[in-house]
Amino acid sequence: MARPTLDVGEHGKIGYAWSKPKDGSPPRCRAYALYRFNDGTTAKRERWGKDEDEARRALLKYFRSLKGADDKITRASTFEKIAEAWLKKVYRKEKYTTYVKHRSTIRNQVIPAIGKLRLHECRPSRIQRLLDDLREQGYSSSVRASARQVMQGVFQFAILNELMDRRDNPTLDLDRIPRDDKKQIAAFDKDELREFMEAVDADRYMKHSVVPSVLRILFGTGCRIGEALAIRWCDLNLTENKIKVTHPVFGDRTLPPHSVWINGNVVHGEHGLIRHNGKTDTSEGVLYLPSSIYTMLLVRVPEGVPGDQPVFAAADGGYLRPNNLFRSIDRLSKRLGREEFSSRWGRKTVSTWLRESGRAEDIPRQLRHSNSSTAEKHYTARIPSAAAGDAIDRLLTSDDAP
Repeated sequence: MARPTLDVGEHGKIGYAWSKPKDGSPPRCRAYALYRFNDGTTAKRERWGKDEDEARRALLKYFRSLKGADDKITRASTFEKIAEAWLKKVYRKEKYTTYVKHRSTIRNQVIPAIGKLRLHECRPSRIQRLLDDLREQGYSSSVRASARQVMQGVFQFAILNELMDRRDNPTLDLDRIPRDDKKQIAAFDKDELREFMEAVDADRYMKHSVVPSVLRILFGTGCRIGEALAIRWCDLNLTENKIKVTHPVFGDRTLPPHSVWINGNVVHGEHGLIRHNGKTDTSEGVLYLPSSIYTMLLVRVPEGVPGDQPVFAAADGGYLRPNNLFRSIDRLSKRLGREEFSSRWGRKTVSTWLRESGRAEDIPRQLRHSNSSTAEKHYTARIPSAAAGDAIDRLLTSDDAP
């Protein structure tokens, strides 16, 4: 018999599950239930507590906040109140990382300036002044564009909820935001890469740092920093035989010998670091490891460590923070006199080298592009390219190597 449909604003039966943290701290209880939102969609939500009582109270408090948010906004509501309701919609509809980014922009750049204004007080001149003030405060064009984007989202939300007329949208005629001059993303050739990595290894601050190994992963695979930090030992096949692995979202995969399965990305979320399933829907992929990267990883394999522990683990065994790596790389590049360098050079170098090696067709598959027609053609099979791995191996191997 089919389950009865929940009414809008109603939650289903609350269930409980217990989880025992790996760090030995006391078990925690998770309360969960289905909830039907004001737009008619139904989704499961959960909250945690030290016992069933506490978890249940937290979940019911969350449901009460959802039930009242959209109902209470009116034409007299402040921008801050309507923005809160819009963020709840973003939370339900978009990826978690999108929600976190928009929430940060709303709270840090927008609310301090116009949060207490009523809708009819949010005139184009005030919105433009906010963006101009952000520029004078030294914020980049991308931050200002994000601020405009979230304001457009909030006002569109108000229009759809009949809180204002479309013609009154104050973001329609704002000045264009010119893009800042960005660092030129360049690529190393084989000799330049060897010299650069020699300089990295010789840097006194890098002797006991994870940065050189992470950089080698970037140049050896073309992955992003967050993807490199998300690699777990169970995502690697350092054996000489094919192995089968399973992922709760991506399903079963067969990893060829000397390969890595890129299936996650580490970012900073609302409650700290999280590992999600990738920056885009096409971010997942199996890549061959160049021989030097394979050897580097092989000698790092620890004994008695769970397979789900990250390869580049923090002191507590968890994931390293990407922002810390970015700062370390930025300081390193300045010490080496390469201020123009960024971690994105890894992807550019891999792409350029594959093209010059006659393997241009492998670039979308190796970099797992999300918006390329060539990528769409190659992503169908999802088969890693051994030829691409061989080509990158030549990039990383000295000409006089045995």
